[in-house]
Amino acid sequence: MNGEIEQLSKIVCSARKAMYENKEITFSPSKYVRSIRFVFASPFRFLSNAEADSVQKWFHLCQKRGLREVRLILPTATEQKHLLGFANTSRGAIVCRWKNGKISCFTPTWIVDKQQNGWMVVYKERRSAAAQLTDVTRANKTDEFKEVLLEIGAFSLEIGFPYFSEVFQKAYNALNDATKIDASAVPNELPDELKGIYYAVQIADVFGAMGSWNDSPPCYADQMGLGHRYNQLSSRLLYQLRYHLMHVINHCWETCEGNPRS
Repeated sequence: MNGEIEQLSKIVCSARKAMYENKEITFSPSKYVRSIRFVFASPFRFLSNAEADSVQKWFHLCQKRGLREVRLILPTATEQKHLLGFANTSRGAIVCRWKNGKISCFTPTWIVDKQQNGWMVVYKERRSAAAQLTDVTRANKTDEFKEVLLEIGAFSLEIGFPYFSEVFQKAYNALNDATKIDASAVPNELPDELKGIYYAVQIADVFGAMGSWNDSPPCYADQMGLGHRYNQLSSRLLYQLRYHLMHVINHCWETCEGNPRS
């Protein structure tokens, strides 16, 4: 999974759990992230232009402002799949709803820190009337997810890439039996009943850079006259990956939305 999307997912999941339990947030950045900074927007009078240099401080300031709901938002389609393995291409955001009814988004920018051999991540807030919190990811569509995994797995063999077929089969198996997942690849903050879906998304997200599903497979598919089929299946897979990631993250710890657990 793209590191940018993985971090967005973990932050939202951790925030939702903290709100559900009415406790402090727990979050540990990945080893290649050297710093995370949040910049609050000026349209809000309270805490305008404030900054936080950790997820914990960000969450604390959000609570002081009156955080009512937090979700992950990701586009489910793109015409530039070959860029998905690179930084600052996900177009994902943390969407927050406040007690005054306003909605804002925190969007990340990843910056190479050459001195510390890692990344600096800066989340900037913007007020967004367009970012609706309408629940479009509530339905569990794992049957559709399984279907595309089987189809793209068979297609991988057809164009001569058994490795990818094995990857898609592994994701399919996780959807059928969550006991077979690698716990280290799933956030500890995620409820057990959702870990199988998250793991399947993690495994099947092959839209990276070199050596990914975007590298040699499209060339071989084109040579065999199967370019259209490659694009069709890849688009369906990306939709299922993004949809189910939002489904898992946005519906974990359901009672967090303004009603912390007593």
